[in-house]
Amino acid sequence: MFRIRKATLLNKNLVLSILEWALFRFASRDDNFRTLLDLLLHENPTLRILEVGAGTRGITSHILSTLKGFEASTGGMRFSEFVFTDKSHYFLEGAQNKFQAFARRMAFKTLNLDRSPIEQVFVKISYDLVIAGCVLHATRDLKEMLSDLRLLLKPGVHVLYLEVVVPESVITNFPFGVLPGWWSSFEKYWSLSLVIME
Repeated sequence: MFRIRKATLLNKNLVLSILEWALFRFASRDDNFRTLLDLLLHENPTLRILEVGAGTRGITSHILSTLKGFEASTGGMRFSEFVFTDKSHYFLEGAQNKFQAFARRMAFKTLNLDRSPIEQVFVKISYDLVIAGCVLHATRDLKEMLSDLRLLLKPGVHVLYLEVVVPESVITNFPFGVLPGWWSSFEKYWSLSLVIME
């Protein structure tokens, strides 16, 4: 019998490349997303951005590319800090290498969304914008996680998130449903599909 080891796939970045291509490509082409990001950054060019569950770097790549374009066209700074977080140390080193051009304004930290961020040495009321790309569904308790995350936010901030919202979709449930992290929730309404309802 032929078996593919998960570690082999991850080491070759095949899984990460597929996720990046399939799920986050929209960000670089969505005019509404770019316009919203431009308005938020124009309003506050010293924005402190927190990206949660950023491991695959898919949406991070598109956002930083967009930010770089904004800065090139205006000649001014559009954010002061971008904090890249993920539950696993595994993804942080790769992200540091990939985003070296932003090294002075980026930080790389572990953040487990199933635990209080305050217990993980994150400071209350610190961030102006939170970005979550296809990660909210992977938490054990969505309501509790959002309450915990809110502790880090300044008043009037925005949360930009990308989630698949079609629970009956075979395209999302089949390929990702075989991954153990997909089923970490204990909420009853996620017993058949971990796609977040609108």
